[in-house]
Amino acid sequence: MMVKYRGADIHFTSHGSGNPLILLHGFMESSRIWEPFLPTLCEHRQVVCIDLPGHGESGCFNEIHSMEDMAKAVKEVLWHLEIEKAAVAGHSMGGYVSLELNKIFPTLLKV
Repeated sequence: MMVKYRGADIHFTSHGSGNPLILLHGFMESSRIWEPFLPTLCEHRQVVCIDLPGHGESGCFNEIHSMEDMAKAVKEVLWHLEIEKAAVAGHSMGGYVSLELNKIFPTLLKV
């Protein structure tokens, strides 16, 4: 699936339902790194995998995407999916994006 953010397509997948978990990949990776884990994780929750801007199937909206840019793109996907609260797990750069997401939108993340 795709959602537009600042003129760029942001690619994501959503599997399962309930108790959302957002998975964010690292630098020079894509959401495909999470595929081996999806069958187990989706059994009991909604799992959303997002290609961060400039990675995987997502487009670019800047020459350089800051952590803030990426966090806001993630928020756009969550808004599109009508997710108000979610747990987030990030690998490498995805971890930095999740920290920025918590900084900008502190009521969004479940702990």
